[in-house]
Amino acid sequence: MRFSLSLLLFCLPFSLFADEVINPRANGGGYVSDNVGYLKESGAISEINEILIQLEAETSAEIAIVIIPSIADQNPKEFANLLFAAWGVGKKGKDNGVLFLHITDQRRVEIEIGDGLEHILTDIKCKRILNELVIPNFKLGHYSKGVYLGTVALSNGIKNPEATIDELVIISNSPNYIDPNLDEQTARIETTILKNKNETGFWTKHLQNPMKALSDYYYVWVIFLISIISFLFGELFCLKKFGTFQVYQFQKYTGGIIGFVSFSVSFIIFNYLEYYYTETLFSIIPLLTILIGLLFWNHSILNRIRNKPRQCFKCKATKQKLSEKDDDQYLSEGNQVEEKIKSRDYDVWLCKSCNDVHSEEYPGERSIDKCPKCHFKTHENIAIKVIRVADYNRGGEELHTYKCAYCSHTEVKRIYTPKLTRSSSSGGGGSSSGGGSFGGGRSSGGGAGGSY
Repeated sequence: MRFSLSLLLFCLPFSLFADEVINPRANGGGYVSDNVGYLKESGAISEINEILIQLEAETSAEIAIVIIPSIADQNPKEFANLLFAAWGVGKKGKDNGVLFLHITDQRRVEIEIGDGLEHILTDIKCKRILNELVIPNFKLGHYSKGVYLGTVALSNGIKNPEATIDELVIISNSPNYIDPNLDEQTARIETTILKNKNETGFWTKHLQNPMKALSDYYYVWVIFLISIISFLFGELFCLKKFGTFQVYQFQKYTGGIIGFVSFSVSFIIFNYLEYYYTETLFSIIPLLTILIGLLFWNHSILNRIRNKPRQCFKCKATKQKLSEKDDDQYLSEGNQVEEKIKSRDYDVWLCKSCNDVHSEEYPGERSIDKCPKCHFKTHENIAIKVIRVADYNRGGEELHTYKCAYCSHTEVKRIYTPKLTRSSSSGGGGSSSGGGSFGGGRSSGGGAGGSY
């Protein structure tokens, strides 16, 4: 039940909670967290960071720019407020921070203002910045230009508190503030980035036009087929009259590895393409079903090869596999102990025509060290004594006692464990909370929002 719920949750459209958004100040020192990619593609991210570096140097104010694909069914304004509080945008005591948030699937923009800037960047100013600079460009697909002009306007507003709303909009929209790289070609790139997030999914493409989809994504299916073919080779081995230990080893360490590695590669590509087009991971459900099937299939192949009759090399007769009880007489005492403690498993094959016997060694259920004295895999860890528990100042120390289950050889090993390390951030989800690398400012709850 828990596994099923995890699958369902994992396959929901990708969305973020406030404490999961990557804090740019804690991850590279910038001011922009672009989780969609259009600011990076256009190159505007460096221009925006330069503006915000200069703003903080001159006024100590901080502006955080956040672009995220989805927040699911969360309220944008509440999300912006929570994110502002989690990062602490602005300096502590001055509360001179601003958060600019673009949520692409909701086609929504929010500006959140710190307490110390509420009298400068009023709700009306923020609304005009959105309505006259940001949203008109977003409607045209000029996403980087919209964010760039919005950033310039907010920065100008902080630097020039006396500027009127009209002056602020006109100055910010001046050609001097528009990066020449943010042209129509960039707009097309940005539109493609966002459009691709809502295109027909990878599997839907195959259902709608199978031949075209197979032609477009042939490389994925070739990798996938390699995994299937590697297991089909195992089936061919099973058709042979006699099996050998060498064939078992080949299928396990060559055919099996090739099969699972190639399937893993195709698994990653399948899910990447599905997420790229639809921002969902529904491919995981059918692919996990196939993976489980391959695991059972590979286990069945190996089991059949292992139990396939062996041919006697001397007289060419068919050998018989002895039972666990009967094969002990052909195993050494050390081998019998290995089987008893399940560190190794032995198959003994007897030819009744010429009495030729040979044994085959297989891994056991338990991982046990080899004894340095008798060299059987019977050196068990029977006791652990803690001398010192690891803490944040120094590592721990333990005494591990090993005793051989066959020859009784005993060793005591001194083991040193690493000291504990503190997390670099106090929040969860890969982002800093409680201010992170921002100054620890607070939001007033003011600002503005708009849709396009």
